[in-house]
Amino acid sequence: MSKQLDAWVRADSMTAARLPLLCFPHAGGGGLGYRSWSQGLPAHVGVWPIELPGRESRVAEAPFRRIPALVDALVEALSGHLDRPYALFGHSMGAVLAFEFARGLRRVGGRGPELLVVSARRGPTVYEVQPTRLHDRPDVELVAYLRRLGGTPREVLDDPAMASFVLGALRADFEMLETWAYTPELALDCPILAFAGRSDPHAPATDVARWRELTTGAFELCELPGDHFFIHPERAAVLERIGAALDRPHP
Repeated sequence: MSKQLDAWVRADSMTAARLPLLCFPHAGGGGLGYRSWSQGLPAHVGVWPIELPGRESRVAEAPFRRIPALVDALVEALSGHLDRPYALFGHSMGAVLAFEFARGLRRVGGRGPELLVVSARRGPTVYEVQPTRLHDRPDVELVAYLRRLGGTPREVLDDPAMASFVLGALRADFEMLETWAYTPELALDCPILAFAGRSDPHAPATDVARWRELTTGAFELCELPGDHFFIHPERAAVLERIGAALDRPHP
């Protein structure tokens, strides 16, 4: 394992004999929540939680503020380790990162994923008339937004010191999303599995379904109970569908 790879993927999650499932975090999140996912997936699938600068074990590093720069760094670090079957998963912001990572690998002649799984994110072709601008809002407004969104433990938001710590990476992630614009390219050729929460106002199923426009391969939309962070209470169902999709033969 190279030093570059070790910086982005937890060393204890790496198994050379398994099909890697690279898991990209939501805004402000890290790889910690993905480390137990292997228990719910087929034995040949190894979970690679992607750790971004500015959080968890990389908290001392400056976070990225532009998606193209982050994708370039990821491609440089990981492309040499993905010359075998692999899959990508991303929740919310992570869906954008996984999608752009797949396209970045293609631009350097890398192997494409066996499967792209996107969760709680509108298709990139959905036009937002007034994109939400959050990265430069005052702390109190960001905390209020996070309370409405869910997904961040209440005890973290109730503690000013802990909240301030979390908001650093979150602001950088929001800035990445708010300065990113979808650029049309050739569609991917891998299957896309998309998840939507039935009560998610930020990524309704009709908008999540627009991911079908980004591939010439198979597309499947799976709606599950819950809001934007349905993957926590519905984790078993999410992993079951991912496992079934990875076990399915693809042309």
